[in-house]
Formats: sequence, structure tokens, C-alpha cells
Amino acid sequence: MKKNMLLILFVISAIFATTTTAQANRPLVLVAHAGGGTMGFAGSNSLEALHNSVKLGFRYIELDMIPTSDGHIVLNHSWESLALRMENMQNIQKTHAEFMSGQIFGQFTPMDLPMLIDFLRENPQIRIITDTKESDYLALHSIAEAFPTYRNRFIPQAYAFEDIQTLRNLGFNDIILTMYMLPTALKLNPTRFVELANQEDLWAVTIPDDMPNLPRFAAINAPVFVHTIDSIERANELRRLGFAGIYTGFLYFDAQNNLIVGETEPRINIEINGKMLEFNRQRPVIRNGFAMVPLRSIFEHLGYNVALHGETIILTNGVNRIATAINSDIFMLNGIPQRLEQSSQIMNDTLMIPLRNILSSLGYILDWDEQTRTIIVR
Repeated sequence: MKKNMLLILFVISAIFATTTTAQANRPLVLVAHAGGGTMGFAGSNSLEALHNSVKLGFRYIELDMIPTSDGHIVLNHSWESLALRMENMQNIQKTHAEFMSGQIFGQFTPMDLPMLIDFLRENPQIRIITDTKESDYLALHSIAEAFPTYRNRFIPQAYAFEDIQTLRNLGFNDIILTMYMLPTALKLNPTRFVELANQEDLWAVTIPDDMPNLPRFAAINAPVFVHTIDSIERANELRRLGFAGIYTGFLYFDAQNNLIVGETEPRINIEINGKMLEFNRQRPVIRNGFAMVPLRSIFEHLGYNVALHGETIILTNGVNRIATAINSDIFMLNGIPQRLEQSSQIMNDTLMIPLRNILSSLGYILDWDEQTRTIIVR
């Protein structure tokens, strides 16, 4: 009898270990949060963000949807946040024309529902997870009425258990239950929440990363996603705990299926004499409050010859001769020493220098466009 009991315990332990290992080795499902990050900007819900998420291999994209004052559905988190993302936008509900006439973060294309349907038509592998918040699911009613054949491309998020059937009645079969708008008492009772969730036929459940007793929610039968995660270490920890996926702005899988972090800093653009520069290896960055730019890219565009002599970089254009060194905060302009705002440094095999002093000493005027994060040189 004792041997049989030991055998049973061994089998149970082996099954549990196998299940745990399978969960730990299962690849995470990634959901591009608010369209996904693009050029270092998160939460834009823009056309450029969607195209970037497709390029990075996402199959699921979460989007915020709210109505305009004249009843159109647009991709936007809230009218309060729009004032921070669009120039000259006040904190009030906009008309469709007002919203569509602007640019998100001064450079990205705003989207409405017909544009989203066109995007889905062009990308049949993509499914959209909707975040409609407190708008009484108006976006989902619009989709069901105007684009009924596309309902299977949408996975609505329900904000209460009683809303699940409402969404099914609209013709949406795959439903996510999201926790962040549920009553606090239910959020703090994992046992009861798991019990209720397991009574529903859900596509997934989503939970905020700061939820108390988070590991206990992995016991839900449906796949459980955690939002919003942009740390590789945290993503791997959640996978080991048995969670199925994450919402993320900047994580994605590379060609070797390694989880990596994308471009998390908003891009710094450089415009010289009306022309926007392109950077292949290393883009400009802000360090200690100063713009650091690729020396060669900038000065070759300005017509200088760039030559390296040991640790010294020599820039010449027939009129001026500039000399500086790696990790130096001094440059010589036609033999006269000048000081850089901070020392030059190597980033990604590219020599980066602070921009303002050296260009100002050559007679250039520099301006900063905060909305587009562009340094304008003329």
C-alpha cells in the first residue's frame, strides 16, 4: 500500500513538473499596446504604429477607440490625453474633422474606423483587441452595424462579467475580460475572481501588472495576459509564472525568437537647411540634457571631409578646419580651442558629439521644435 502511494505521489509530481516546465517554455503571446510603440513614442494608436507592429511580426494589436462629438469612431485613448499628443488641441471632445486634421505627437497619422478596416483588409493576419472604456461599447456597435463581416477580426475587451453576453449578442465570439475597471473587492479576491472567470468561455483575461496576489490569477483556465510590460526580465518572469502573454509597447521577438527591446526613446530629428536627415546606424539621442549627434553624418551633409588620424578627427571644407578627439570636450576651430557642452563618445561604433556649440561657432542658427522633437539648423 505504501509503495502504491509513493508511486502515485511520484506520478503526480512528474505531471506537475512537466506542466510547469511546459508553461515556462511556452512562448509568450505579445499584444502591441495602443498600436505598439514607434520611433520611441508609446500610445499613439496611429497608422505608423500599426505598420511598425506588422513589420515586427505582431498578430494581435490593442487599440483605444472613442467617439467624436459628431458620432464617428476614432483611435484615441481619451480627449484628455489627446491634448498632450496633438498641438493646439484642448481638453474637450473633438469633431471627426478636427481630430483627423491633426497629427499625433506632431508627426503620426490619426485613424478612424474606416481607415482601420482598410488596414485589416491589407493585413489579413492581424486581429484587433479593442479598448473602448466607458463609451458603452459604441465602437463595437459601429463595427457590428457597418462592417459585420469583420467582426471575427476583433477581440473586444469586456469590463464586467455581465457585459460578456452583450458583446456576444453583437456577434463577437472571442471575448477578453479585463480587470482594471472591475470592483476593487473582486480584484482583491483572487479565489472568487478565478471561480467566476472559469465559468465563462473566454478567449483571455487581462490583468494589470500591479495587481495584488498576481501569481494566483494564473490559475484561470483561459489564457491570462498581463499589461503593460516593457522589461525583458519581467516578461520572462511572468512566463515562468504561467501567464500566457503580455501587452507591450516596445518588446518584440527577433528572427531568432529572442525577446528584445525596441526603440524606447522618442526620436530626435535633425533638419538642416530644410532637409530632414536620415541615420542608418545610430540616431541622435539626448544625454544629460544635450543632443548628441553622429559627427560624420552631420558634417558630411554640411560638405565637410571627415578623416580620422589616430584618436583625432579632422573636419575640413576648404574654409574651416575642425579637430577634436574621442572622449574630449574640446574642439579646435581653425586653431582656436573651443569647448563642447560635454565630451564626445562612441555609441554603436559611431562617434557622437554635442551639437549646439560646434555648429553655432560655424555661424549656424539652431532651433528646437518640441512637438516634432526636431533640431532645426539653418
